[in-house]
Amino acid sequence: MPEYIQGDNHFAKSYQVMKEVLRGDYVETPSRIPFSTPEDKNGELTIVCSLKLGNRTVEINEKQGVGTLHAFFLGLRSALFADFQTLKTVTTLSFKQESIGRQNSISRNPKNDKLYEFGFGVAVKTSLTIKNGKGSEFTFEKTSLDCIQAPLLLVLEAVLFFVNSEEAYRRARRRFADSKSDSGYIQDSILPTLTKNNDYRCIAKSIREEADKERAKLPKQGGIAMPLKHYND
Repeated sequence: MPEYIQGDNHFAKSYQVMKEVLRGDYVETPSRIPFSTPEDKNGELTIVCSLKLGNRTVEINEKQGVGTLHAFFLGLRSALFADFQTLKTVTTLSFKQESIGRQNSISRNPKNDKLYEFGFGVAVKTSLTIKNGKGSEFTFEKTSLDCIQAPLLLVLEAVLFFVNSEEAYRRARRRFADSKSDSGYIQDSILPTLTKNNDYRCIAKSIREEADKERAKLPKQGGIAMPLKHYND
């Protein structure tokens, strides 16, 4: 099965297409995630947080999972299931962290115009690999000095990749069915990119059914209903 790593051509093309289709509705990853991990009487931790993602607020209260990050992933996925059905097919394969050495910064002292090098501690590289509904693997990576926020933000960034992709696919699919002007561009560039990100056949089927119902309401030409354009997913 295909494997994609953040920063490769497919990731770059996917982000470009998603932002082009969604425009102002593209859901960005916030800079920080406010959360707490209260412990119950049995000593089990729960990750609790409230996130503003686009025009929705997501509440997470999750204790299932192998560790806090896995619980955060499961909580996110459960909270977004209702609006993004293909998240049900997205699963985590691996989560890795490694120290990559001391991170330094060079700054100029304005008092004497000399350069100084400052050390900021050890940076941690976090990698998360996720399998989609087609069996393809997507690896997301982030390097940061913040070993608490960075892994959580990486999990959120990965989930939002699939959220934005599904919504972009849904909109592009409807545009393709209705459009006369840019259907070639949608068919040749947008949809082939997005369909690599997950299995959207269930969405395509529902969109076709909706479009067929709308087509049935239109006046027939020469006694025959005009055929509807379909993209072969």
